[in-house]
Amino acid sequence: DIDNLCDATHASLGLPGAETCTTEADLASGALCDPANSAFVCNVASDHYCGVALDGQERCINDIEQVCTGAVTATAGINQGDLGASWDGFAGSCSGSFGGGTEQAFEYTVQSTRANLTAAVNGTFGGATDDFTVFLRQGLCEAGGAELACGEPLGNGTGDATATAFNLAQGAVVTVFVESNDFGSFTLTLTEQAVTVLNDGDTCVPGS
Repeated sequence: DIDNLCDATHASLGLPGAETCTTEADLASGALCDPANSAFVCNVASDHYCGVALDGQERCINDIEQVCTGAVTATAGINQGDLGASWDGFAGSCSGSFGGGTEQAFEYTVQSTRANLTAAVNGTFGGATDDFTVFLRQGLCEAGGAELACGEPLGNGTGDATATAFNLAQGAVVTVFVESNDFGSFTLTLTEQAVTVLNDGDTCVPGS
């Protein structure tokens, strides 16, 4: 009906069957949302969309934020992990050959004066034969630090992957990402190997 059109500065927006003449409003990150409501939308310019968040509610979420919000503080030794509820916010340099996937993040602080850090993933239970990729980055999850190492699955269907970052200083924070398309459970074992820094003229073994 031409007599009931919205003016040039407004559009017919809202829930289906309950639209009004209004302007589109951007919702803040983390705000509750309804994908059917065209009047209140997530900010696509910042890569937000209306999806199920960690609390099970439909909210304006960003995959990177979701991965980092769920980051686990890791310890040396065995850490339990599960990709049953996960998001695809990151990718390792070696992720492409196995199609990438969703990630769980683990933030770890180096304990030794100087060390190499090895991250070993082993699939467990339903994830025992999943293809996992593991990659390590400098800094906390949300810092977007440089990649230090990336390890592809150690063979199709093995559930195993490993990567090592070298010559890290005490107190350095490293985020370890475990990635898979299969949403399975796993263990992440973090092991430090102490590094001895030699002085000029000290005896050394090539390649060590």
